[in-house]
Amino acid sequence: MDEGIADAIRRGLYGAGPYTYNWIGRLSVYLVEPRVRIRLKAPRPFLPAPGRTRQEVLAAFRAYQVQYIDRLRQANGLDLARARVSSPVARWLRIPLGSSFALMSAHERRHLAQARRVMESPHFPRP
Repeated sequence: MDEGIADAIRRGLYGAGPYTYNWIGRLSVYLVEPRVRIRLKAPRPFLPAPGRTRQEVLAAFRAYQVQYIDRLRQANGLDLARARVSSPVARWLRIPLGSSFALMSAHERRHLAQARRVMESPHFPRP
């Protein structure tokens, strides 16, 4: 994402929304929204490292959130439909920067929905 933002700034790809994204960007977001349509295993690079403590995982998650907000600020004013980034799953696939932001937000909503389901389970420990 950093490379895509830097490239868009270098090329002067600024503009005001609302933006319309291509079909691959829209499909990517659709597939990771919380209402699961297709179950897929996470690619190996996205799996948490084995043996990490809960505190380490939480610290990494918080750091990720700070980085995400920083990228949003860096992209402020860019044309989110014309600026492109490489997909984290397939580097050869380039999607609009705005689709990438939407994809990350949808992915976070999916994790929150998973946590909600776990907490609503009858087997979840109650205080």
